[in-house]
Amino acid sequence: MSRNTVKDFFLAIAFFLLSPFLVAQPNFQLYTFNIKKGEGENYYEREAKRNLELETKTSAPERFLPGVGLLNAAQGLKIAKRKGSISDLQEVLRINYDWITESNLMEIEDLKAQSEVFEGDNTVYQKAEIVNYYTLINNYNKILKTTPPTKFEAQRKKEDDLKLAIKSVTEGLTVAKEAFESAKESAAEMHFGKGRELARGEDMQGNKEAAKRFRYALQYVPDFRDAQARYDEARRLGTTRLGISTFESFTAPEYGDLGGQISNDILGRFLRNGDEFEFFEVIDRDALDQILAEQKLSLSGLLDESTTAELGGLAGVNSIIVGNVTQASADRQRLDPVARTYEKKIKVGEEKYTDENGKEKTRDIKETVSVIMRENNKLSNATVSASFKILDVATGAVLAADNLTFTSEWEGVWYTYLRGNKKAIPNRLNRTEVPFISEAELVKRALNNVSNSINRRIVEYAQEVSQ
Repeated sequence: MSRNTVKDFFLAIAFFLLSPFLVAQPNFQLYTFNIKKGEGENYYEREAKRNLELETKTSAPERFLPGVGLLNAAQGLKIAKRKGSISDLQEVLRINYDWITESNLMEIEDLKAQSEVFEGDNTVYQKAEIVNYYTLINNYNKILKTTPPTKFEAQRKKEDDLKLAIKSVTEGLTVAKEAFESAKESAAEMHFGKGRELARGEDMQGNKEAAKRFRYALQYVPDFRDAQARYDEARRLGTTRLGISTFESFTAPEYGDLGGQISNDILGRFLRNGDEFEFFEVIDRDALDQILAEQKLSLSGLLDESTTAELGGLAGVNSIIVGNVTQASADRQRLDPVARTYEKKIKVGEEKYTDENGKEKTRDIKETVSVIMRENNKLSNATVSASFKILDVATGAVLAADNLTFTSEWEGVWYTYLRGNKKAIPNRLNRTEVPFISEAELVKRALNNVSNSINRRIVEYAQEVSQ
C-alpha cells in the first residue's frame, strides 16, 4: 500500500470517526485498548488477522482505530510456543507494524494541526482522538518491548529475524493527555458562558437550553464552578409540569374506582421513572388539589372545552391531564358442548415371530382405538372505555386527546367423557371444570390496557417538551 493510499484511507476513517461531533456534546470517548487475557496463541493470531482485515474496510461497523490487530499479534507472539505460530505472527508484524504505526502517527499530526486553535466541542473530540492513537501505539509497543528476544528469531530456514523499529510515544502521550484536559476546560468554560447568557430570561425554552449547556460543562469538568447549582435552577425553570387529576368514573360501583386507578397508574409510572425525562415532571393529585384550593379553581367540567379558559390562573402547573371512564361492562357465556374424537394405538396382545437370523422372538400386537370426549367452553369478556385530554394551562388549548376502548377476553376449556375407549384419552386434556374468572379481574385487565395507552401518550408528550 503506497503512502498516498494510506493517507487517503485514514482520511476516510477520520471522517467516519469524527462524524459524531455533529450530533451531540460532549462526544469524545477515551479507549483503553485492552485485549482479552488468558487466551492461546491461535486466538490472538485469529483476532489479529480479523482486525487487520477490518482495518482495510472503511465501512466496518465496529468502532476501531488502526492498530488493534497489532495488539493481538504482539500478545500472540509474546506467549506463542509453537514454531509455526511464532513464524506466522512474526510475518503479520513484519508486514503491518511499520505502515500502521506510521499511518497512526500521520493521523496524529493531522489532528494536532486541526485542533491547534480551540473551536468548540470538535476540538475536544480531536484531542481525545490524539490520546486514543497514542494510547494504542503505546500499548502494542509495551507488549513488544516485554516480549522475549527469542520470539523475534527466525523459526524456519530462509526466514529472517523479525526486526521492528519500535517508536516510543510515551512523551507524546503525556503531552496529548495534558492538551486534552486543557481542551475540556475550554469547552466547559464555553458552555458555561453560553448557559449564563441563555438563563437571563424567564423563557422556558431558553432556560431549557441553558440547563443543557450547564450539563455539558459538568460532563466536561465535574464540579465546574457553580454549574451544578445553575443547572438545577435552569432545569427547574425549563421543566414542564403536568398535573395528574383524578379521572371521573361513570361506571358500576362494583368494579371499584376505575378513574382513580387510572390516575394512580399514571402517577406510579412516572414516579418510578422520575429521572427518565430531563425537563418533565408530574404533580400528584394531592399537590394539584392544594394548588386548586389556593387559587379557588375547580376541575369540574374541564373536559368541556368551553370551561378550559379558567386554567389560565393555575400557577405552578404548565399542563394538566383530565379524563373519565365512561364504560365498564363484563359478559359471561357458555358455549354448546362439542364432541371431539381422539385416536390412539394401544397394545392388545403379543405374538411370536422369527427374525431374519432364524431366531424366535415376541412382539406387541397393537390396534387403534378411539374415544369421544365432550369439549366444554366458557367465555368471558370485559370492556372499558375512557377519554382523556392534556390541556395547556396558559391557553386552555388541547395538546392531546383520545377516546379509548379495550376489551379483554378469557376462555376456560375442559373435557368430559362421552363414550369409547378411555385409553385413547390424551393426557393433555384438562378433565376438571374451569371456574369463571371474576368480572372484576377481567375489567382490571382491560383497564390496564387503557392506562398503558394513556401512559404512552404522556411519554410522547414528555419527550416533546424535553427536546
